[in-house]
Amino acid sequence: MVHIKKIESEADKKFVEHCLEMEDFKRYIGELTVYNSDTVLFCSENEEYIGTLFPNITDNFGVRISIPIIYLFKKYARKNAWYISNSIEYIFQKCEVDKVQFIIYGHNFRSHNILKNFGICNEGRFKNAILINGEWKDIFYYSILKSEYQELRRRYNDKYYRN
Repeated sequence: MVHIKKIESEADKKFVEHCLEMEDFKRYIGELTVYNSDTVLFCSENEEYIGTLFPNITDNFGVRISIPIIYLFKKYARKNAWYISNSIEYIFQKCEVDKVQFIIYGHNFRSHNILKNFGICNEGRFKNAILINGEWKDIFYYSILKSEYQELRRRYNDKYYRN
């Protein structure tokens, strides 16, 4: 069974730091040098670490928004849709936010497809918005409101969400 939970041990913290050093983390997410270990979550399956979740909660004029960083090891790519859907569920239920917003690099096709398949709204594209490893990348903004999430949850309950 797969679990999303807070860092509880030194081994959990070392796993998160290991993820930050992974080449695919840097390629699809970028450099992340500062984080609060109290707010970082990780995903495990049968006692094996498989990914991390940084909820990144902000409060803009009374609207609580999460702009999560979701990372899953490549060898678990088949679980991407499950992991993203359950990360959204975790953020809405445990972090009590009004909106989850995703910032996806243009070259991260798998994440684009998962969010589109869920029906999460593409709010826009910013051309050449960020410089990663000396290369300009487009970024796309997707978001889902809590009320929209409830419909998404009903639609995909059997396929992606835990009980």
